[in-house]
Amino acid sequence: MKTVCKLLVILLLSGVTAFRQFINFGQVGIGVSGSAATGILTLKSPASVGSTLLPIGLDHVNPDGNVRLGTFVNNVSAYVQTHSNHPLKFVTNNGDAQMVLPTSGNVGIGTEAPLLAGLVVNKKIGDTNVMFGSTTSGVAIESNWPGIGLNTYHNNGRYSIAPGYVGLLGLNMINGNISLYTSPSTSTALQAVSPPASG
Repeated sequence: MKTVCKLLVILLLSGVTAFRQFINFGQVGIGVSGSAATGILTLKSPASVGSTLLPIGLDHVNPDGNVRLGTFVNNVSAYVQTHSNHPLKFVTNNGDAQMVLPTSGNVGIGTEAPLLAGLVVNKKIGDTNVMFGSTTSGVAIESNWPGIGLNTYHNNGRYSIAPGYVGLLGLNMINGNISLYTSPSTSTALQAVSPPASG
């Protein structure tokens, strides 16, 4: 077995194609010829017998063999996925999970247990959890004192997203009042909107 492994390594390092594997000028190819390599690492999975599906490409497995992460492609789509029944977590700087895709299909940002909705966002800046349209007159979803900001958001103060009027639909959790506010974007104080007179 050791002899076979050594032979394969020698063939790969020498740039000679063996079992459609090669290393040449910094490129590594598996299942492709040298002329078909398009990047540093190029994989091509052979189609399963009697099927148009292409099997798993990369498969990263934990020491116990029960958690698996990798890639999968077919003839119309490409996937980054867990190959086992485990959540997919997204992390930067080797820290804690910042976004989670559990096996339920829900999405969690700032939480690893998005159980209450299809998208649960516990991450926020100031009191603003979500903003749609940060480069135009957008909409902000706020928590703590829950509200919907129309061209406005709250982060240690009330700010406009773009020039023009701003508005806020907010809930007072102490007395249960729901209020509608508006003001010019140059003002730091929102004015309550009075209902139109009947008649």
